Amino acid sequence: MKQPEMSAAAAREEQLQSLGREGEYLVSLLRASLRGEPPMPVPNGLDWERLYRLSRRQLVAAAVWRALKKEEQCPPEAAARFRAAADGALRKELLFDGARAEICAAFEARHIDYMPLKGVIIKDFYPAKGMREFADNDILYREKDRKAVDEVMRALGYKSEGLESVHDVYMKPPVYNFEMHRALFEGDVTFADWFEQSWDRAILQEDGGHAWRMSDEDFYAYVIAHFAKHHENGGASLRSLADVYLMRQALSLDETKLQDIFRAIGLETFEHEVSGIAESLFGEEPRPVGEETMLYILSGGAYGTAETAFRNAVRKEGKLRVALRLAFPPFARMKTSYPVLKKVPVLLPVMWVVRLFTVLFGKKRKKAGEAFKNFLKKDPTDGAGRTLAAPSPRDAADGAVENGREETEKNNRKEQDENQPENQPENQTQKSGE
Repeated sequence: MKQPEMSAAAAREEQLQSLGREGEYLVSLLRASLRGEPPMPVPNGLDWERLYRLSRRQLVAAAVWRALKKEEQCPPEAAARFRAAADGALRKELLFDGARAEICAAFEARHIDYMPLKGVIIKDFYPAKGMREFADNDILYREKDRKAVDEVMRALGYKSEGLESVHDVYMKPPVYNFEMHRALFEGDVTFADWFEQSWDRAILQEDGGHAWRMSDEDFYAYVIAHFAKHHENGGASLRSLADVYLMRQALSLDETKLQDIFRAIGLETFEHEVSGIAESLFGEEPRPVGEETMLYILSGGAYGTAETAFRNAVRKEGKLRVALRLAFPPFARMKTSYPVLKKVPVLLPVMWVVRLFTVLFGKKRKKAGEAFKNFLKKDPTDGAGRTLAAPSPRDAADGAVENGREETEKNNRKEQDENQPENQPENQTQKSGE
């Protein structure tokens, strides 16, 4: 006998409950993996497929395998998928370590100053190699060395995938993806000016060398600011919260200096909330986190989406103003993409035309066109500012279900990419993320 179809409201309620069940267990697995503790018992009715998809979207599948591999109730099929994710992440980290060492050696030979960023540093704070998933490596260099950096990367067999506003993307099979940054943030980001002085505060790692690093306070502030930027686009993930918790444990942070920095860049409240949530989830004494906050985190991906960024902007400024700003970005942003404007600001109208032609006829014209058309159709009724205020639980659950469908195919392709042999075709190289 055919079962009656579930109503939309009942389906949403079931998705909400399921997201809470799989989400709670995923947090428990991640906490156990980070702390070397046993996780909570497997919940009744756990959907292992949903758990796996959620872990991939949150970029923690490799990390949680450290705890999950000891769980006898984990079905063989699920175990195989988590194990493959962990093996792929470890392989990728080893490959990137070797490639990055080669690039840095070439920079030293060419007397190019460089500074590894973000995940390149954070991955070593995790308990075991290969636990922190990523898709690229980020390295900062001085803008004056742009031509030399391009020559080095091309000589090492990398292909330029486009010159972005603050970084240039270089890729090479089987999985290599390096973002070479000329600046840390685009010029119109509220805290860009403070981070523009990062080289002035940087620390030379070795006399006579060219490798630099940030102070612990600057590095932590930069990662938090980067988190805030992704949060603007609806991106808030368990991996980001794990990063914050582990940085707090590993770095020697002067809290007085940190308070001054976050006050200066306008992220004092955001950092307080984020570090508090991270400590609640992974600290010595776990504390409950609000249901809506957790559903918001679990319903998003690590990086957010262009659509969410558009919605948030329109909600604040209106469609017409956003459309004009997209077509004609402010000088602060344009001077980052086109450094000639720093010397000759009157060329701004010319560079607007150059940029429009690049968008309309360049490599990303199709993606940009689709995103803009979707933006014009959407009614921007939601979005998030720089606090972890969340949508309603049901909205978050609906978003998670929709995101899950979109992410499944991406994750399947990602698994295939990570397990490709060294001589895979160039067009299978993964792109996006950090």
